[in-house]
Amino acid sequence: MKMCYEDKTLNVSKEAFEEPEELTIEVDCKKWKQQQGGDDPDLGIFN
Repeated sequence: MKMCYEDKTLNVSKEAFEEPEELTIEVDCKKWKQQQGGDDPDLGIFN
């Protein structure tokens, strides 16, 4: 991510932004993990 901030051609900002009212994906990792089966060791993503 650091490289993205440093690349001025990307116009990536660290400033605050308005949170979208409705998202089509879950951005809360804990909620996503619960939706995917909780502590399922086969997921391996967050274990």
